[in-house]
Amino acid sequence: MHLEILVEDKSGGIILAALVNSLLRNYKGEKWTYSIHPHRGVGKVDFSWNEPPKPHTASLLNLLPAKLRAYRKVLSQPGLQCVDEILVVVLDADDNSPDELRSAIRRMGRLFAPEIGLVIGVAVEELEAWALADESALAAAFPDYDRDLYATYKQDAVCGTWETLARIIMPPHQAQQLIAVGYPAVGAYKHYWASALAKNLAAENNRSPSFRKFKNDLYQMMRLIERNNHWQNGGNIV
Repeated sequence: MHLEILVEDKSGGIILAALVNSLLRNYKGEKWTYSIHPHRGVGKVDFSWNEPPKPHTASLLNLLPAKLRAYRKVLSQPGLQCVDEILVVVLDADDNSPDELRSAIRRMGRLFAPEIGLVIGVAVEELEAWALADESALAAAFPDYDRDLYATYKQDAVCGTWETLARIIMPPHQAQQLIAVGYPAVGAYKHYWASALAKNLAAENNRSPSFRKFKNDLYQMMRLIERNNHWQNGGNIV
């Protein structure tokens, strides 16, 4: 059994790989494998979903309808539920409503791949929040992190997540310089931070409400697929 995981960028993929490894180690059920496919940004949902992607499109949401159609052709038969694969979509909420993003992705799933189990993870506000939610991993990766500042951080707060992470783990003047420069320079730092944090991330230590929802939804779908070792309709989007 296999998880096909779509994520919006490479640094997010590093964090997610560590967390999925931890989730699968802790899971009491069948053996599952996974693959992660990073994209170049999250994209938007306000476009014509039935049209082919425009040339050079590389963002997750803008490619998602086409990818759902492709997965349906490869993984399922029309009208029969796929029983050995789950499609997982993980993205940042940024300044969007998590509920509205989930609703849009659910609609895409029902339109273009209704037979495939679909699990949606929306990190509030950025996927770095799922790394910030594990203080043990933070301490192991960055022993000199600002404990007082971390103590003021509210899980899943909409506060500029990567900027908050920078302030917690970098000397103040360096953090402010990086925040002032912003993108694209911060991309290399986010990749480094993700790689350092991923070494010690553990799902059981994660205090992010949005991660916990993702974990519960994923486990629920995995158990459903395991129970239904035959094709069936409905109930396959969480």
